Amino acid sequence: MVLSLTLAASGCGPPAADQVVRDFLEAWRTGDDAKAAGLTVEGDISAFRDGDTFIHPTRPSFTVGQADIRGEVAYVSFTLELEGGSREGTAVLRRQGRIWKVSLTGTMTAWAASEPPP
Repeated sequence: MVLSLTLAASGCGPPAADQVVRDFLEAWRTGDDAKAAGLTVEGDISAFRDGDTFIHPTRPSFTVGQADIRGEVAYVSFTLELEGGSREGTAVLRRQGRIWKVSLTGTMTAWAASEPPP
């Protein structure tokens, strides 16, 4: 128990939810599909390719907010700086053991719900 408290205090524990979102967005932005997939609940990003049309070609910068943790689920706001403006979204994460993972299903549902009208 002392060892786990020491590791947590020294920053050696698993990454925080907001860091997982940063790592995921950076991996997706740069085309590192294997790393991005490893940070997700689903473990596979091939079914979630809708974002590629603006993520890969423009390689947008992004900012990530703080996590709003509600039990085993965390919500992390983010902003993508796209050509022609910015787009805000919320990443939905689920805790698996001590590890936070991005739920692509939850995130895409939240993204669609926040879609600006045409």
